Amino acid sequence: MRLVLSWVVLLFVVVPAIADDDDIGRFNTAYHAYNAAAQAGDSELTITTAKAARDIGTTIFETNDPRLAALTHNYGTALVAGGRAEEGQDVLKQSIDLLIKSSGKNDPDLITYYASLASAFGGFGNEMLQLKWYKRALDVAANHFGKESVEYANLAFDAATNVFRQSTSPAGEKYLRQSLAVYEKAFGASSHEAGMANYWLGRFQFYRRDNRDAVQYLLDALTAFEGETESEKAQRLLIRVLLVQSYEELDESDNATRHCVAIGRESQFAPNQEIVPLFRL
Repeated sequence: MRLVLSWVVLLFVVVPAIADDDDIGRFNTAYHAYNAAAQAGDSELTITTAKAARDIGTTIFETNDPRLAALTHNYGTALVAGGRAEEGQDVLKQSIDLLIKSSGKNDPDLITYYASLASAFGGFGNEMLQLKWYKRALDVAANHFGKESVEYANLAFDAATNVFRQSTSPAGEKYLRQSLAVYEKAFGASSHEAGMANYWLGRFQFYRRDNRDAVQYLLDALTAFEGETESEKAQRLLIRVLLVQSYEELDESDNATRHCVAIGRESQFAPNQEIVPLFRL
């Protein structure tokens, strides 16, 4: 997610009545271990150390301290990343309750907390549950940045595309359309941002078998990636693959062939590039 609101947990002042030096030392050790495990990508150790830091934190921080909410959020996201989604969902809900208690219902960090919980519910058939939590994140983002802001558009884009990836559903399409409108206004219709929104709208329409609309969105997306950088070439290939599939579904073989030729022409300079079908229907 691109809209990330940071918090600092290692730099703090502890009231002596709440914790002694041993508690502070144990906490810092546990938190450093958590950071190291997370950076190393060790999911089990990340879970263990995140829990240890959270548990020690409960003896140091009052329940209305936002740092306790942050520690709880770390633990919840570690559980989800480690394949323990149901446990993680409960812990993430606790982190939201703690943050609201400490900072109110409009704290900007709630954007990240709600989005984390939405992602934790990813799975086939869970799209409406995911969107419920993304909507709460979007409401907070709207309050802080406005619905016409790039910050709001980025979150709306992430909500729509993450729900599609995780729950195989285009149910968040309205948010993707919102992001496209903002990107076109802020960066131009041929910007990379607008191009990515058009590409995903094309994927959504293809998923729905609405191939004529899919083609239009994908052609609009193609105009945003006409450069020669590696990322632009890679994105063009993905767009053209889906155009070929869409045209074939429309029985427009000539158009499909034209993009096949373009794929071959561009791929010859990247012989190790594997073009994987985006969907198997």
